[in-house]
This record gives sequence, C-alpha cells and structure tokens, in this order.
Amino acid sequence: MSDAPERSSAFPPQAKVILFVADGLPLFRKGFEVLVRALEHIRTLIPELHLVTVGHHSPDLGHHIPHSYLGHINSDRLLSNIYSAADLLVIPSLQDNLPNTVLESMACGTPAVGFDVGGIPDMIQHCQTGLLVPSGEAGALGAALLELLQNPERGMALGANCRQYALRHFSLEAQADRYCQLYTEILSERALR
Repeated sequence: MSDAPERSSAFPPQAKVILFVADGLPLFRKGFEVLVRALEHIRTLIPELHLVTVGHHSPDLGHHIPHSYLGHINSDRLLSNIYSAADLLVIPSLQDNLPNTVLESMACGTPAVGFDVGGIPDMIQHCQTGLLVPSGEAGALGAALLELLQNPERGMALGANCRQYALRHFSLEAQADRYCQLYTEILSERALR
C-alpha cells in the first residue's frame, strides 16, 4: 500500500469527503449513530457525499451513504494523507476530553465540525477553525456539515486557520513554554509563602 494515495484513486474526484476517526467506531460516546442521522438529513442535498471512517470495527451504514472504511491506520504519514484528503473532519462525540483526532486534523489544515462538549471547544474555535453545534443534535450537525461542504472557499479558509492555530497553540514548543510558565508560577507562589 502506498503511503501517499492520491485522492482521485481513493475516492471519486468530485467527492465531498467527510472523515470520521475513532479508536472504537461503534462506541456510543463517539456519537456515530448521531452522525448517521445527520448524514441522512443532508445526503440528498450533497449527491457527492462520501464518508470515510478510520478505526477499529467497520460501522454499518446501510446502502444510503457512500462509505469507505479504511480500518485501523498505524502509519502517521498515511493518516496525515487521509486527513489532508478530506474536506472536513466530523467529531460527533457525546463525551470526550481533548481528542487527538481534532489536533491531527488541524495540523493537516482540515477543519472540523463537532459537538460543543468536553475539550472539543478548547480546540475548535467556532467559525475560525471549524464549527461547533449543541451536543447530540443531529439536525444541527447536518446543517453545519452542509454549510462547509456547500462553501468550499470557507472550508479552505477555516483549514488555513486550523494549521496556524495548531502551530501556535499545540506545537511541542508551545507546550514546553506553557509547562515552563506553570512551573515558574508554582515556584513563585511557594517562595511567597
């Protein structure tokens, strides 16, 4: 298998690719069932819709939504190519902390649409790096997906913002600086006691 599959060979060239990545695809808290309902809302409005899933356990979508299941991916390079080939990442988690999938997507310049829950809004800056919708609302999730898929220029602008935001806030250097600042604050507080 090539580490750099061209989009045109993996999906139809005109496909509007939505990516869903989760270690356990059928886990309730990952919100896959809500995603399926959201896609049902928009599938007739976006005939080129194509869902790509990555993770353990192939999900059952029936035959209504074109779907490619890529399995569990161990190659960082291949995974970054998959993120880059997608038009957007969807993160319909009903519970989550700070999911790596959003950070990985942002680092690849791919905007995300997800629920305003847990640590997701700490990464997705609404209308700047992606779109947030109320948790569990399939209709709102579908509308947000539709908004970005019908406006590719907006998706590209959000994608550019994602990459810059990821570098500024989540790079190794930024994290090291934050740890140094935290330790300095803790030591200063102790010195004052």
